[in-house]
Amino acid sequence: MFVVESSALVPHPPRTAFAAAASLEGAVRWQSGVEGVRRPRGRGLRTSPLVLLYRALGERHRLAVRVTEFDPPARFAYRAEGDAFALETTLAFEPAPDGTRVLQHVALDTAVGAAPDAAALRRLLARRTAGDLARLTAWVAAWSRMMRAPRAEAPAVLARMAD
Repeated sequence: MFVVESSALVPHPPRTAFAAAASLEGAVRWQSGVEGVRRPRGRGLRTSPLVLLYRALGERHRLAVRVTEFDPPARFAYRAEGDAFALETTLAFEPAPDGTRVLQHVALDTAVGAAPDAAALRRLLARRTAGDLARLTAWVAAWSRMMRAPRAEAPAVLARMAD
């Protein structure tokens, strides 16, 4: 198992940072490699068979997601597993004087399948996670604005976030 850890200060309260990060549909906006998220309609976060569409080493992978820890606003963890590898992600949210300290722990497990090139996957993960928390900070700010906007304005807020 290969592990990458990082942290960042998010200038929002833990409850806001947690809610934005735990909204896995937003993963495409801040987690490198995530190209899409699929969830059957009408299912809750902890019971839904969520699927991440993840690009790595030139290939698109479908990773089945299982939430393994859901403790708002302190911790959120999930395992995303595909045919070639699995990713275990844990996010911890600690109150800080200027917002929230977000600690990210990502473990790459290549033992679950026939990973095309485990060493290349490790290098890719290390590179990608370096920028994920900076993108999470921007996503939390955008998510917070979207949640405060009147319901009719939400599509416009989402469109601006995509720019």
